[in-house]
Amino acid sequence: MSSRAMFWEHSQGGVLREDVRHAANNIWKSVCITTCAVLGDDAEAAEILEPCLARVSRYLDAHGAAMFAQNLNALLWVAFRRELWSVRNRRKTPVAIAECTHLADVTWVEIIDSQLDFERLVRQLSDRSQIALNLRRAGYVWKEVAALLGTTVPEIKSSFWREVLRLKSRFLTSIDKTKVRPERKSVPKHLNGSA
Repeated sequence: MSSRAMFWEHSQGGVLREDVRHAANNIWKSVCITTCAVLGDDAEAAEILEPCLARVSRYLDAHGAAMFAQNLNALLWVAFRRELWSVRNRRKTPVAIAECTHLADVTWVEIIDSQLDFERLVRQLSDRSQIALNLRRAGYVWKEVAALLGTTVPEIKSSFWREVLRLKSRFLTSIDKTKVRPERKSVPKHLNGSA
């Protein structure tokens, strides 16, 4: 782990704000420790933090925030944590089947079934909602999703969740129809307490 501070010059061709660079240097040691804890080593710490610097710089510029007017450590830290967990969740770690003998057959069948159900539901979403879902799974915030789709945050969120709830309702209704209900056995009158 490199405990010395990094000196961020630019990110992806854009200009980084001086106050954001200063915040990056302030949280660098924590970034390395957290990356090591989540991913196993801190080799990717700078690579994960870099898009966060650009994102926070763009956010502050878009909102007209004055330089060094506020402590940006927390804002940058939240952006970093989101990006780190997004990287971790996208990462697929191969596991040998022999290592999974402790899992019952039902477990992996249920996992595959749930993945297939999820994919089936995603295919039923509109193209716009599928794009929004994929962008969110890639780590984009709603504001960025709305900008990319040329709409507002409340509009894209409400239309997306309305569609998800509609599909959920339809899915639950189809489960209720397929559910086998056991026949009710009648209880003799002398046993049910009626006289």
